[in-house]
Amino acid sequence: MVFMDPRDARLYQAWVADINQMELSGSDANVNVIVQIGFNAGHTYRYYVTLDQKKTEIRSPRATVPNGESVNPGDPDALHDFITWGKTNYPADHYVIVLAGHGQGWKGTMLFDDLDHLTMAELSSGLGALGAKFDVVLFYSCLMGQIEVGHQLEGQATMMVASEEVTLTVFPWQDFITKLKNNAGWNAGQFADTAAQDFANRLRPISATFTMASVELNKLKTVLSPRVDAFAAALASDMEDYKTHDTVADNAQIQIKHNALQRAEDFTPSNIKDLYHSVDLVQALPVTPPPAAHPLPAALALSPAAATPGVAPSPRDSQ
Repeated sequence: MVFMDPRDARLYQAWVADINQMELSGSDANVNVIVQIGFNAGHTYRYYVTLDQKKTEIRSPRATVPNGESVNPGDPDALHDFITWGKTNYPADHYVIVLAGHGQGWKGTMLFDDLDHLTMAELSSGLGALGAKFDVVLFYSCLMGQIEVGHQLEGQATMMVASEEVTLTVFPWQDFITKLKNNAGWNAGQFADTAAQDFANRLRPISATFTMASVELNKLKTVLSPRVDAFAAALASDMEDYKTHDTVADNAQIQIKHNALQRAEDFTPSNIKDLYHSVDLVQALPVTPPPAAHPLPAALALSPAAATPGVAPSPRDSQ
């Protein structure tokens, strides 16, 4: 299920190109690909994506959404109705939802100008239409790879695929759908890992900075989140202390602000910080941090293959 917000004209053109890419592979007996997108003419359509080799025109069967002139992608009812329609008309053993629109992490998704958007609570509500966990929630959006986002969605999905960075509209739809049709028995982890890697492979040669990850949401909530809480609690115990009389700089809160958070890798807006880098910087400060063996840094440890830099920025639209 692919839910697209077309209110930004730049993304609208990218989404149309994406649907044409999907048609180059199309659905089959084991894999149904369905899309909802609104058009500038004022109608919202749903497509059952079928095989079509014409790259400049969407020719899959379409249905006009009831009251489609007023469908608002920032309304959780719109997402809820699309999911209900998809489950009713194309029942499956496994479900994946792709959310395509501008994102800003815990602030929400389907953001454009000052128009209505999906808050995290509204996103969770809309996803609840499935009545079960999605195998995967894939954010075709910027900045959604945050612990707060994953924590909020743990009850709605098994896996999440997302970037903590600004990303680009270059997901390899044709190749990925073909690969999925050849591997219809994938579990949630296999789907998410492959989608994340294929997306990263497409980004690597065109983006100097990118991230992409597949996240097991139950482990995020039961393993990572409690360790973040414990790390924060240990630091909080030192927040109101001044180790040296009249020396403001040795207060933990000031040290963390100036020598960790302000130096940590950030994104857009700049108050979105990389968790791994933040924790690494905090551990080096002359405050009362958790002991070196604290489980949070170990949980955040990166493998050598975790990231490979790209070589050049891309002119493609970003979300």
